[in-house]
Amino acid sequence: MAKSRDKAMDGPMLEAVAGQFRALSEPARLALLQELLRGEASVNDLTAASGFSQANTSRHLSVLHGAGFLVRRKQGTTVFYRIADPVVKQLCDIMCARVVHPASPRTGPADRAAGARAR
Repeated sequence: MAKSRDKAMDGPMLEAVAGQFRALSEPARLALLQELLRGEASVNDLTAASGFSQANTSRHLSVLHGAGFLVRRKQGTTVFYRIADPVVKQLCDIMCARVVHPASPRTGPADRAAGARAR
């Protein structure tokens, strides 16, 4: 049986994947995820650690929760968040590695032709 990554994605799947990347496209959300990789934290703790306003922190946490990256629980009037899936850490590690060690650019026919003309 073929793995799902071996299949071409259809329109709805492409939209779903794009939505996941959109949720991660804001540096403030990545900062909050990084903080939550240390463990569960309250909105107040995350606000203090990030330096963002409480409203801004809550808005970003809501986006991450809506995208399924976070789980939240309420204890009295305090809301706590934690990473929903350990794959989130793997995804962060993969992207950080790509930033630190970017892939070599591929050489295509146009690149080879430009190089030949330059010689």
